[in-house]
Amino acid sequence: MAKKDEISSTEKLLALIRDKDNGQTISCANPIEPAATVQQPFFFRGLSFNKPVGIGIEIGVDHIRIAKISRISDKSFKLLDAAQEPIDPDDSDDTARLVGKLSSLLSRFCGGLKRYDIWCCVRSTRVDTRSIRIPKLPKKQIANAVFWTFSKEVPFNEKELTLDFRILGDINENGMIKTQVMAYTIPIAETETLKRLFQRAGYPLTGITIVPFTIQNLLRTGIVHASHADTCGLFIGWNWSRITIYANGNLILSRSIKSGMHSMIDAIAEHYRRSDSKPDEPQDDKKNDGFNATETETDRYHTMARNHFDRFLKTNPPKAGGGPHGNDQTPDLLSIFSPALERMVKQLERTIAHYGMHFKRPGVDKIFVSGKVAVHPKIVKYFASQLAVPVALLDPFPTAHPFTRQADIPDDPAVREGFIPAIGAGLSSNELTPNFLFTHRHRQRQDRARQFRIAISAASLGVLLFLLGVFIWQEETIAVRTNEIEKLTAKLNTLSLPLTQNLVMALYGRVNQNRHQIRRLGQRYYPSAILSEISQLTPANIQLEAIRASLGADPSPSKTKTDHQHLVIDGVITGDPLQFDTVLATYMLIMEASPLFDRPVVKSKRLQSLKKQQVLRFSIQFVLA
Repeated sequence: MAKKDEISSTEKLLALIRDKDNGQTISCANPIEPAATVQQPFFFRGLSFNKPVGIGIEIGVDHIRIAKISRISDKSFKLLDAAQEPIDPDDSDDTARLVGKLSSLLSRFCGGLKRYDIWCCVRSTRVDTRSIRIPKLPKKQIANAVFWTFSKEVPFNEKELTLDFRILGDINENGMIKTQVMAYTIPIAETETLKRLFQRAGYPLTGITIVPFTIQNLLRTGIVHASHADTCGLFIGWNWSRITIYANGNLILSRSIKSGMHSMIDAIAEHYRRSDSKPDEPQDDKKNDGFNATETETDRYHTMARNHFDRFLKTNPPKAGGGPHGNDQTPDLLSIFSPALERMVKQLERTIAHYGMHFKRPGVDKIFVSGKVAVHPKIVKYFASQLAVPVALLDPFPTAHPFTRQADIPDDPAVREGFIPAIGAGLSSNELTPNFLFTHRHRQRQDRARQFRIAISAASLGVLLFLLGVFIWQEETIAVRTNEIEKLTAKLNTLSLPLTQNLVMALYGRVNQNRHQIRRLGQRYYPSAILSEISQLTPANIQLEAIRASLGADPSPSKTKTDHQHLVIDGVITGDPLQFDTVLATYMLIMEASPLFDRPVVKSKRLQSLKKQQVLRFSIQFVLA
């Protein structure tokens, strides 16, 4: 199945390269912003202040490589130890021997550590990475948009493959804001096999990633210095090679090409076949010398080619022009298999041109080469001479760097290059690295749990602040009351009057005097109070004709009630004759409810005609309260 990132039109890309060579450059109109690393708030990071130690493992064909890295901060790391253990290439992931070696190696590296994260790097041959663009959507809708966009380009079965993605940033595409996403799939069976392997070894996995993402870790953390925004990586393998491009430390493009060290050996063997004489056979021609592939060919030319190529990588022999014609010198192998390197150069140029055209970027600023063959200085020099871009060997052991200050750096460049996946995996974290065991669904659940914890903490903090405010208010109130009590106590102490009988009698006389004054005022205004109360309680349909009161000598409320203290009201009720009795009874109840009048009695009532209207003339007597 052809991938979208692969070059489909060679002619167009060659034309683009020619235009670039003629001085035309591609403008960077839509730079991809690096995705912000999500940092968990310190309050929710757990009770321990120590960060976990990263353990990175790569299980290769013939070696297990492991690295132990201390995380000082989010951007500062320190390599503590690194080692490799040979294994039998015939061992599968379920063999007891592999489990035993893995358990022994992890026990040696994890022993004595309280917190550690184990990350394993797997081969990327069965992992499909794809850079896609989706419309600008709310966070809750991004997962569905990625799923349907990826499904249109690469049909896959959800029961067999795990789909995950990382948001790279927003870009401007033809005036529309879109979101750049790196999506990737991995077989579920492969992740389950690795999980089962490490569980049998007694050390469960924290995460699973692939080599391109481990190189991304090296670039993001600054272990591999890349001062430019766009970086290209070329890994030369045995049967295939991989080209990756990183923008601002984010993996943007990854594609595989069917060319590797096997193609170089085939070119050497073909050169020997075309020769008339027998090629020189080195003394160690029967050794495989570290090649992972099992030799199945019987062609002695191919055997000699493999041995010469291996000796070329190890010894860097001098050039000789004699070829395989019976002399004692090894031919110039670089010139023999240079066509294979030239094909890689063309693939690099096409990929970089495709990257510049599709992603609106000016190209790459630096190329890092890795792989067993890349450690030879002539290989790096050849790529540098063919490409108009600086080329360097990808070295995970930077010299004079705080990262490797306490570690023993291997002298052999091939050994150092082999630790790229393990060291990159040891730098991994769920915030920094795509994890096939911790997908977007796990991140969504983690975000919901984090939001819930934040809400609970915010509510608790709000209640705490409220209680603190109440406490401060109570303290201030108590302080004010205490101050008032102190002032009153001081004032009371200044009086210091002795309580004697004469003082009590004087105060009693003053109280009686005030009471008599109040009583005289009551006697003076008592008639006015009676008239005011009658005027307020008498309704409009009752007209008063006479008010007679018998107050006696002292009508004070404190005196005992007598028959002479009464009030007689004469009046006329107008209106509906049928309502006369009701109006009169209501009026008596209203007057009786007053505190001045009590026990109303109807002395007389009779119907009369007044101004051609029938009225009720009445006379009511009240006892003054």
